[in-house]
Amino acid sequence: MDFIAQLQALLALVAQIQSENVDLSAKIEEAKKAAYDQGFADGVASVPVVPDDKIFSQAEADALVLAAVEPLQKKIVELEEKVGGMDQLIADKVAELQSAFKADLLAKLKAVDAAEDEAIAKLFE
Repeated sequence: MDFIAQLQALLALVAQIQSENVDLSAKIEEAKKAAYDQGFADGVASVPVVPDDKIFSQAEADALVLAAVEPLQKKIVELEEKVGGMDQLIADKVAELQSAFKADLLAKLKAVDAAEDEAIAKLFE
């Protein structure tokens, strides 16, 4: 064999090796993907299925939320009415206590004035 024939044979061998390398790389990637997919499937299979799991429609979810919120809204309205009534009750009680305080203060002031008048009268006797 001459030199050119040997070189062509070598180039053909390199091309064959590269082709086989590409094929092997594809097989390795395919095996990796298959192993990953199998692992994922095994993981999914290992999770127990809960029989009560249910996917709710938007209408069902809205109905459940409304059913839970309605009693709370009614309670809030009741409490607001009660608090509104308490405001008037508190205002009435404050007015009553202010009146009682003013009357007591006026009585004490009159007593002090009377005592002063008596003391002044005793001075001029």
